[in-house]
Amino acid sequence: MTCGSSSSPPKPARKRLVERFRIGCLFLLLFGVSLPRMLAQSSMAGKGGRLLGIYVFAGERLTADSTEKLPARFMPFVKYCGYNTLEFCDYSFEYPESERAKVLSASRTRIADAHREGLRVFIILLTNMSRDWASLQGEPRGEALTRIMFNPLTRPDEFKQRVEDVQKSIAKGYSEADGFEVFAGDWGGCLGVGCGIEQYFSFGRAYAQVLKNLGLRSQLTLNTWAIANWGTSLEPDKTTFWDAETDLSRKVIDGDITFADAVTLPGHNLYRGLVRTVYTKANRSVPDFPDPIATQRIHAKGKRAYLWPHFIVDDDRGRKMTWRKVHFEVRYLKELAEKSRALGVDGTFVNAYNPPYQMGNIFAYGQLNRDPALPARTILKKFAALIARPGDVEQLTEVFTFLENHSWWGSQMPVQYRLKPLPCKIGTYEEARANLSKVTPLSQRPAPLLMAPKDYLTEVTSTLAFMQQQYGH
Repeated sequence: MTCGSSSSPPKPARKRLVERFRIGCLFLLLFGVSLPRMLAQSSMAGKGGRLLGIYVFAGERLTADSTEKLPARFMPFVKYCGYNTLEFCDYSFEYPESERAKVLSASRTRIADAHREGLRVFIILLTNMSRDWASLQGEPRGEALTRIMFNPLTRPDEFKQRVEDVQKSIAKGYSEADGFEVFAGDWGGCLGVGCGIEQYFSFGRAYAQVLKNLGLRSQLTLNTWAIANWGTSLEPDKTTFWDAETDLSRKVIDGDITFADAVTLPGHNLYRGLVRTVYTKANRSVPDFPDPIATQRIHAKGKRAYLWPHFIVDDDRGRKMTWRKVHFEVRYLKELAEKSRALGVDGTFVNAYNPPYQMGNIFAYGQLNRDPALPARTILKKFAALIARPGDVEQLTEVFTFLENHSWWGSQMPVQYRLKPLPCKIGTYEEARANLSKVTPLSQRPAPLLMAPKDYLTEVTSTLAFMQQQYGH
């Protein structure tokens, strides 16, 4: 029998397997958690044990934005960049009963894979999702979306079924997750009689009880994203919506949250062009929230405080200028990282829709989480060194700097919020493409990149051509 072809391991290997099994059983008995999960929970990349998570839009049935499978090397890449937590959303309610077992099995496997990689996993739990979602053929919008999110006060039967459905989903697919976030809105919420923050709290308390019912000790976090959807507004183009997010987030912090372990604040006012534009048009200043006082109040209750800035690392399909294009927002990510650190929060979740295209931004925020003082150009140069041969790193850094200075994210900001461009020797798209054509990519990946360096440079070339066509210069 040739080496390695035996159907059973040799005796020393079998002995090690038995020993590992015994150790695993011991951890399960002593701590109520598997050894891989405990290792993941104790793995805290980043300065001072700060949580650094990345939410990936995966497993959603009704939109084309979602991915079915994570890109190859995704987990090793984000860990390399300094992230210690992955986050996904429980979309199992969208699937017909006949398909749910498969979806939840895939989720369980994904969590196990993350734990083996030393990463923790959080799961977003949505609130008032009607049982009718499973029969939809496309993403609901407008009135259709409003109708399919039930009023828990007037439909206690729907509330009861939703909580039972979440308990089944957690038991079958997410019981090994390290944390759960009760997402306030988008999707979620309702307008009308009885719709308000108390209904959001009712889901939080019910999901906390679900975790107890299942004997789980996972974190439960209250995420106030779009909490204005509960009784105030469904219109993010109006200040009413954003005022309510600030006011209701404060009420969550000051409310009875004894059943939760943490509060996650979206932080829209800190970074998002949409919010700044809405307030600028209304001739108003953006509210100074969240602020260090909000964090202190959360901590005073013995809870963790997290930030959940979305869209800045990677935008959704609605922005064609960035969808599946290479873009850099390092200056704005640096500003966000500095504000996050000043708030004193315990961690941050960013997001990715198309991770291979946004390796630069993912890498950048990982660097900035460790050290918000890092210059933007230093980060761009570090990333360029992962793509180009040593002699071409400086030239590629100039191309990346040109893309950074032409950030679509920044161009959508009101003028007073736009950050100063970085010094750059390249002045036009033609010059950028000419410089890029002289860059030789590394033949081997020096890190677990999501694209080979050659393929990534091809995407950069394509992005430059697209942006020149769109901007017309």
